[in-house]
Amino acid sequence: MPGQRMREIPQQLLDAIEKFKAWRQSRSSGSRIPPGMWQLAIKMAGQVGVHRAARALALDYYSLARRVREQQHQPANEKSLVRPTATPVSFVELSAAMPSSVTECLIELEDRSGKRIKMQLRGVDNTTLTTLGCRLWRGE
Repeated sequence: MPGQRMREIPQQLLDAIEKFKAWRQSRSSGSRIPPGMWQLAIKMAGQVGVHRAARALALDYYSLARRVREQQHQPANEKSLVRPTATPVSFVELSAAMPSSVTECLIELEDRSGKRIKMQLRGVDNTTLTTLGCRLWRGE
């Protein structure tokens, strides 16, 4: 596509895609993904990221993300397939679909000039949090 960068698909991910295709063709309708296939998906997520792995393997993003998180919280001797990513998160979008109540929240905002706002809140819903952040940011 014009204007978009094409990324090369790693051979291991291509192999995993083929394994999932073969499994889907041979499975009976309604059968669950076997643990070995989930382990392969978790391994791919550790290499290329959860979003890219879920999309390439035609898996539910949230199911894969949950399994990756569970795998990462296992004792060190049980970890074998998940490699942590080194890329820090630089942007997080707050979605209106998120739960309406937040038990505890710490938010730090910084503009281009270096002005910062740090908020630590407990028991505040998303609407109130968004309104408060906007008003503080504008200096109201």
